[in-house]
Amino acid sequence: IDLSAQTTLESIGSSFCADCTSLSSVALPSQLKTLGHHAFHGCWALTAVDLSALASLLSVGNGFCGGCGSLAKVRLPTSLEWIGDNALTDCSSLTALDLSELRGLKRVGANFCTGCPRDARILLPRRLESLGHSAFEGSALTDLDLSALRELTVIASSFCSECPDLTTARLPPALERIAT
Repeated sequence: IDLSAQTTLESIGSSFCADCTSLSSVALPSQLKTLGHHAFHGCWALTAVDLSALASLLSVGNGFCGGCGSLAKVRLPTSLEWIGDNALTDCSSLTALDLSELRGLKRVGANFCTGCPRDARILLPRRLESLGHSAFEGSALTDLDLSALRELTVIASSFCSECPDLTTARLPPALERIAT
């Protein structure tokens, strides 16, 4: 689906293309400010989502690309301030997610990357303040490095529960509490 020529489109509501199992590519207009909940949830044929050119986008809603089993690559804009719950849940083909350059990103919702595959490399921004509960629950990650997160003082409950393959977890230096 190509909406890049829609020069007046600033907002896309909930479930925009949810469960469009044959959807294989997405192009959105550069002036887009909001992307609703479950926008591309369950789009199995989607292998990559590149929103990096959307300089006005401040948030992606809950379930943004959850259940996109073929999704291997996601690029988000540096303007992003928060990522909703279940954003990348069950994206079993995700190989890398680099959010380290998203300097304005303060909040990542619950169940963020639940079910991530073993070899996924996830980089979060240094100034992240909130990482939702069960962020990596049930993932096959073997290594989780949060040591660069200078502002993160509390890790929510169950952040890496049910991760049988996890052997190494490096935590933030300012960590004060792991919630129960």
